[in-house]
Amino acid sequence: MLCLRWIRKMDQTFRYGEVTKEQKVNYAVRKFYKEALELWDTIDARLIEVTRRAMTWEILSKKVKDRFCSEGSIQ
Repeated sequence: MLCLRWIRKMDQTFRYGEVTKEQKVNYAVRKFYKEALELWDTIDARLIEVTRRAMTWEILSKKVKDRFCSEGSIQ
């Protein structure tokens, strides 16, 4: 599944220390395209600055999985 492969690639990048904990969400968002970018734009528009800064990779990856990795999602 393309979605899970992308998440594994991000996890691998983060595990090898190329990106700090604070940079993970911003790094991942810059890798979004098409529907994933639209999802982020929708999420981001609803967030206030404090909530945006509190967004972690774990929260973001769950949102991506829920939207794009579930059975029946279009890949």
